[in-house]
This record gives sequence, structure tokens and C-alpha cells, in this order.
Amino acid sequence: MRILISACLLGARCRYDGVSKLQPWISDLAERHILVPVCPEQLGGLPTPRPPAERRGDRVMTRDGGDVTAQYRRGAEEALRLCRLLGCEAALLKERSPSCGSGMVYDGTFTGVLYEDDLAAAQSFYCDRLGLPLLERQADALLLQAGDAQLLLRRRPAGCTLGPSMIGLEASSVNKLYDRFSQSPDYKEAGVLRDTDFDARRLFQMYDPSGNVVEIYAYLRNVREEILMH
Repeated sequence: MRILISACLLGARCRYDGVSKLQPWISDLAERHILVPVCPEQLGGLPTPRPPAERRGDRVMTRDGGDVTAQYRRGAEEALRLCRLLGCEAALLKERSPSCGSGMVYDGTFTGVLYEDDLAAAQSFYCDRLGLPLLERQADALLLQAGDAQLLLRRRPAGCTLGPSMIGLEASSVNKLYDRFSQSPDYKEAGVLRDTDFDARRLFQMYDPSGNVVEIYAYLRNVREEILMH
């Protein structure tokens, strides 16, 4: 089978920040199928590196206010043309990407905001279990301290159609947090505990009570444990 695949997943340094998202399982997939790499943003004429962009309604905007909708549309059309030309039967594309993502993309505000269905459950998850300090409580929002940054948990407004988001949190001991959460009966795993070669991190991913993906990570240079026990 020919599979259209985001080039960054194969190790191509084509992301907006000039790095890749190489996945360890890609080599197994490549042994069974023909993989056709594609980067819609580059096909649309955007350089690498480039300003980060997010979807905002029917437009794609950069952090500094630039409108790159035309480039993203052109890249999508070129990716579709390649898919048809080469006879691809399936597509494996990078989630949370403004060009490749489908159900899970950033919301276009460029802020650390997560929409939550139940703020009480969110506070229990982030404050009581993850240990993030609560800075301020509002009627429809919670403001937390997350390392050097702040995280805003906002009650999902009625009619909100935004899909789940993702947040990354750096931790001093990834192994201990993984043990604590993975043994809980309500733990919902989004990504197994692993070490990454491309950016030298140890990480795992889990879902919060509203389905947002929480990535817990530490850079390997700061990890004391020498052997991955899981």
C-alpha cells in the first residue's frame, strides 16, 4: 500500500521550527508499505524555519498577524495532487498541525489556554494530581502556574466547536509521574513512556478529563535515571 505521510514524521526537518518529529515506529511501517513524504507548508511555498501559524476560523494566521491562508491552501492542493498522482490509498498526517491536523489543532490564540468541560475535574487533575499551583479562580476559568509560564483553564462555552488541544509540561521526574498516573484506574494513555532521539527527551502523554492531551517531558540531559525501566 502507498501511504501519504507527513515528512516530519519520517525525520525531515521541515517543521516551522526547523526540526522533525521522527517516530520510532516508522521503520516498521516502511517495511510493509511504500511511504510518500509530504509537507504541505513547504509545498505551499513557505520557508523553513517560518513563523508559527494557527487556524483562526477559515483563515491561517501567523503569530505576528500575517495571513498565510493562500500558501496553506496551495500546499493542501499540491499534497492532494501528489496523493492522486502516486495512487496513495491512505494518509498518515501529523496531528495538531495547522496544515496536516484534523481533529486536534491549536485554537489560533497563541496562548496557553485549554478548554475544559468540568472545571472542578480539571482543577483536581492539574492542581491536586499534577501539583500545579492555582493562582486565580474565576467563575468560568482557572489560572495556574506551569513552570515559568501560566496556564489558563477556561470553561468550554456553549456552542464551542474547537477540538481538543495539547499542552506540554516539563517535569523533574517523568518516571515518578508516569508510575503515579499509569497505576490510576482512570488513567487514559495518549502516548507511552519513551525516550526520543530527535530532541533527546523522555516523555509520556495522557488525556485530561476533557480529552486534551498533556505531554509530560524532561530533557535527557536533566534525567538522572540512566535506564528506561518501562
